[in-house]
Amino acid sequence: MATQNSAGRIDSHDVEEHIQIVKPWEMILRQMSPGPFHGRIEYLQVNGMLVYREHWTRRILGNGATPEGYFMFGSSLAPANHIDWCGADINPRHLGYARPSSEIDFVTPDDNDHAVLLVPCDLMRYYFGEESIEAALSSHRHHLEYCEQRDCNLIARMNRMISKYLRHPELLADARECKAIESQLLQDVAEVFPYGSTDAHGTTPSRRRQAFRRAIEISEGLKEPITVPDYASATGVSQRTLELTFQERLGISPRRYLRWHRMQNVHRELRTKDADSASVTEVAAHWGFSELGRFAVEYKRLFDVSPSVTLRNRNTSTPKRILDLLP
Repeated sequence: MATQNSAGRIDSHDVEEHIQIVKPWEMILRQMSPGPFHGRIEYLQVNGMLVYREHWTRRILGNGATPEGYFMFGSSLAPANHIDWCGADINPRHLGYARPSSEIDFVTPDDNDHAVLLVPCDLMRYYFGEESIEAALSSHRHHLEYCEQRDCNLIARMNRMISKYLRHPELLADARECKAIESQLLQDVAEVFPYGSTDAHGTTPSRRRQAFRRAIEISEGLKEPITVPDYASATGVSQRTLELTFQERLGISPRRYLRWHRMQNVHRELRTKDADSASVTEVAAHWGFSELGRFAVEYKRLFDVSPSVTLRNRNTSTPKRILDLLP
């Protein structure tokens, strides 16, 4: 499977050709209705995940095994176009599901459109934790169901994403865009993944932990201020979940964290600038601070020194490191 983030289309013109195209699925596919077969895969490959929608013109019986090293989620895209997946009736309110290398069988109707998500085991561990994934790996479950109160976010989002990035594949060159895709998809997976329990807040602790980690990663790449709703969107969670996560981990709001993070960047830059060629005003403005009086007060409260003193006393020496003390 390709490792570069990309979007594209693959066509096949008979079942035997399609069997080769769907590797690393280990499948035997049999055409079960008369007429010419045409297969089409439109895909989005991002951060090791593969999202694709597939169209088959003829009824197909399939059996074999899912890809090694990947969890699989999928369903029909048309409400009236059901799939028999391992003996269960799969439609957009139900998901076909399988752990890596699962033995599966299915029957699709004529002119079937379905969507599939393959997520690497390591990424699932990162989002859901070792204990949850070990429980999933020991299960032989083959289908999941959305709660009555929830919309079927995952399949709908997959469909929208594929259409979007087929039209604009150049967006996949942006690492932040790809991280947002990853977070949004796995947030939807969390709604139905049966091995991550939710608490009184309606979200899993694992999901909030990963949202926090993702939010910190995003902040490291910010060069200008960002609103909290945009921050939550880029992180792949709701604003409420992001607020809760920061209160749990840091005891402050995301807004305060983002402001302090930019303040840290100002502090770091002032420590390396030459006072004869730089000014506090320039550095502060570069990091989005326009109210200099308020900025100076907050800076001194945070670092116990004024920004002008930091600039005058810039650090030019190289400190001894722990590395230097080791043999």
